[in-house]
Parts: sequence; structure tokens; C-alpha cells
Amino acid sequence: MTAEYDTAVEKEAAFWFARLRSDELGEEDRVRFSRWLAADTAHVSAYADYQGLWSDLDEVAATGPILAMRREALKATRRPSRARPRWVPMGAIAAGVAAVLVGGWILLQSPALVPQAVSSSAPATYRTEVGERSSITLADGSVVQLNTDSVLEVNYVDERRDLRLLRGQALFEVAHDRNRPFVVEAGGQTITALGTAFDVHVGAGETRVTLVEGRIEVRRVNGTRLFPVAPEVRKLTAGEQLVAIEERPFVVRRADLEKAVSWREGRVVFSDEPLAQVIEEINRYSTRKVVLGDGDLGEMKVSGVFRPGSAERFVAALEIGFPVEAELDQRRNVVVLTRR
Repeated sequence: MTAEYDTAVEKEAAFWFARLRSDELGEEDRVRFSRWLAADTAHVSAYADYQGLWSDLDEVAATGPILAMRREALKATRRPSRARPRWVPMGAIAAGVAAVLVGGWILLQSPALVPQAVSSSAPATYRTEVGERSSITLADGSVVQLNTDSVLEVNYVDERRDLRLLRGQALFEVAHDRNRPFVVEAGGQTITALGTAFDVHVGAGETRVTLVEGRIEVRRVNGTRLFPVAPEVRKLTAGEQLVAIEERPFVVRRADLEKAVSWREGRVVFSDEPLAQVIEEINRYSTRKVVLGDGDLGEMKVSGVFRPGSAERFVAALEIGFPVEAELDQRRNVVVLTRR
């Protein structure tokens, strides 16, 4: 890595961690690694740090059905595991071919928001900072899990439960109350539920609603002056996802539920998705942002299970798997990716 946001020792540790899990590892590599490890106690500490960060992932590889790997990775989060990941062989990765990358990044949780009851007497605002997530218990027993960099307003009155997701992402687990509708406003849509669980993600110009269980109704409440859209109402059943874009009609499709809600377990999942889109999602979790210096890199396909939160370690994984390199900008607050 050309930038100095990782020390030379950390860079070497990352190289050896990947190399020792490569199918191309030879005896000469083992000898060189042993010499490097014995040369300095700092080498031992740096390598142990990488082991600790990565050891909770069960298995990652570049071959085989990606869906099965995602399922196994997500199941692993529900039980203690010390299994180490297998690294992707370097020869198996090329531009335009999906590569599985992993990261051992930590998602912080805000202690000030976990958990707490919301009063029904006045509106309340809850927010998470970049890299945080939070679980909120509402006055009626409903639970909201807020993802990174999210803002939620809650206003409970006698006849209605009103919420507004102003930014970010949330998973709503709704307590049943047939006489008191549970209504979430997000990105120009309202989502109405009785007793159900659904995920809402408000992005730039796009809102995604994923129904985990139960039934919900999604209603468009406004278009824009430039792109007026007729009112639209769709009802979703479990396993469906609705995509709302300002100037277009609703799109309803089958959802990958494990992918949609994996963030609540401190992971994000990608399946053969453009690097530009992956970076956009990863940037939600880190104050230091990643940008593409070469626009054509954005079309490279990436698949994998990540623990978000560190732009540096995400970029380090990309440098190992793709023909890219990174450096910090002059103010040292943006990581710029260019073709190597």
C-alpha cells in the first residue's frame, strides 16, 4: 500500500496472513515467514492482531455457490467459532471475476441507546453515529434496530404509532396492536404494519423495504416537482423487497433476506456487485471514505462477507485481490483507489 495509514509492519503482517492461506504457499514461503516472525517482537504482535480480527469468520473461498457461503457465514455468527478463513488463491482472481474478500472490522454499538424505552407522551429522536448500531425498545414492546449513521423520529399517540426514518437503515419488529397502526415514513413512502418484521433502507434517491415476516402496505406519499409520480400502493408478503425510486414506479422482487438484514449481526454481504456500489455501502460505516480515482474500476465485481468499520482494512483486502492500489489524499481523510 502506498499510503502510510498502515505501518510497514502492519502491511507485512497483512501480506503474510494472506500468503499463508493461499493454495500457492510453498516451503520457501514458510521459511521466509518464520524468519520474519522471529526478527522482531513487533512482527509477532502485528500478526497476532490480524489473527484475532479475522479468526471469527468460518470459511471464505472464491469458488463454489456464493449463496451457500453467505448462509454458512451468517450461521457462524450465531455460535462461537475460532475457525480461520481460507484465503483466496491469487491466481483465481481477475478483474471482472467475482472475488471473495473478507474483513475483520469491528462495528461499534452505542451504549447510550441500548436499550431504552420511548415515552409515548412526546416525539423522540434517536440516532447512531458512523460505525454504530443500536437497539431501541419502544413503549409498546416493539423493537427497532438502527444501523450505522441513522436517524429515527418516534411519535406515539393514543390512536397511532408514527415513526420517521430520516436517514440510514432500520429493522422494525412490530408488536401486534390491530387498533393502533404502526406507520413508518421513509423516503417519501409510508409503510404500514400490524404485527410483522421489516427492514427499511433510505439511500440516495432510493428506498428499499424488505419484508422479513408478516404483511405490510407501502404507499407513495409524494413525488417531486420535476418528477411527479401518481400515488401508488403495494402490499408485500414475507420474502419480498420493494424498491422505490423517485421518478419511477415501485419495483417488487424476491429478497435475499440474509443479505438484507445481515448488518444487524455486524456484517454486510455482497454477491457479484460492482465495486462502486460496494464502496458506497462500506463508506456508510467509516468516517474515512473510499473514493475511486479511476472510474472504470467501479465495474469490477465483488462478492463476500465483510465486517465493516475500517476503510483501511477494506482497501488492504482489495489490494491483495485486485489490481488496485490506494493512497490518502492531502488531508489524509479520503482513501483514493487507482489502478495498479
